[in-house]
Amino acid sequence: MIKFLALLALLGTPAVAQKKIFKNLPVNDPKQCPYCGGDPELMEGAGIVSHGGFEFAKGTTATLDKELAGFDVFWIETKHFKLGLELKPYKIPQREKDKLEAEINELRKVLPAIPDKVRVIDSWLRAHLFAARVQTLYKSVVELLKVEDAPFPKKAVTTFDPAKGYWGMGPHLGMKRKYELLVIRNKNNCSGWLRETFGLLTKSAQRWHIVDRGVLIVITHQEQGKLQVDEALHGHVVFNLVQNMLNGYKYYSYDKPLWLLEGLSHWFERKITTKYNTFDGGEGSTAAITRKEDWEPPTRKLVQKGNSSGIGALMRIKSYGEFDLPEHFTTWSMVDYLQSKHPGFVGDLLGEVSGLLSAEYMPEGGRMNDVTRDFFKQRLGLTMVGFERAWQAWVLETYAAQ
Repeated sequence: MIKFLALLALLGTPAVAQKKIFKNLPVNDPKQCPYCGGDPELMEGAGIVSHGGFEFAKGTTATLDKELAGFDVFWIETKHFKLGLELKPYKIPQREKDKLEAEINELRKVLPAIPDKVRVIDSWLRAHLFAARVQTLYKSVVELLKVEDAPFPKKAVTTFDPAKGYWGMGPHLGMKRKYELLVIRNKNNCSGWLRETFGLLTKSAQRWHIVDRGVLIVITHQEQGKLQVDEALHGHVVFNLVQNMLNGYKYYSYDKPLWLLEGLSHWFERKITTKYNTFDGGEGSTAAITRKEDWEPPTRKLVQKGNSSGIGALMRIKSYGEFDLPEHFTTWSMVDYLQSKHPGFVGDLLGEVSGLLSAEYMPEGGRMNDVTRDFFKQRLGLTMVGFERAWQAWVLETYAAQ
């Protein structure tokens, strides 16, 4: 009780309450959703498994509702994700109008109770929007990896049959449980919850592996960067979930190559927005950032001046604290090059470096760089230096100078 009261002391001012349909029920009770009302048939049609009452993080949705009492978290579960979103209603700005209206129009096909004109996206509708977004992202990652028909275990397992090959320990790209996301509005609330739940001392977004459940979770708050802007939050969520899904591919036993993860996360995020960008940093450090929207000219300049990070150095990076702005530009651009000139290669490379096992069937991530070098030579006929030179030539030929 003392620990719980200490956590509450960190909390900010509660949000203005979401309008209730049923005054005797909590505001985040499934029956309060004005679009599906917790109706199983409507939810199934919209791809929603649950609006709460499921395992989450180190407890349940009910546990977290108590830990963040007074701060309404809207819960929503899809086929591959569990989301907890403490998001206030959002007035649609002119700049985001086309994007948001297109997304809402798609949702209206499965949730006809959504009004014809939406000027303010309430908390329930925001939850449904993010549920649709993450499932769209999952489909894109599956297409990247080319694993539509992959034999992932149909349920969580503890052993596997070596004769059938190793595809992880569960159905969610190899993870045992669904990917999780928690978005909290207030920085102090988020850091206090991270400290009490995982013993982490950070005020920034965090990706975490809950080993006993086989879950990869993203925890973030809206008081970093411009995450009060829906477009920025959408991109930020995509960036972090891509990291978790790719690390979770064939089960998370070791980090995949950081240069490839960071480059792909930037590449996916910049499909959503170029105005807002997420940057990983080391624990306890501030990530390198830039407000530049167009990354082509600065990347071209790095190549011209010989200041771009070499692929050898990138492959040796062991922590995100080693990334500076040139590394962010370079990793994004290398992925951009591979996706443009060699479609399918990146997904196949990830397949090669994921699920590496020793002769004793133990995780053996230390072989990743050797596997990467061999795969570049086998598939592209290039050494890593040859790849770097081909990428540089493409940048100079393709990217605008300004």
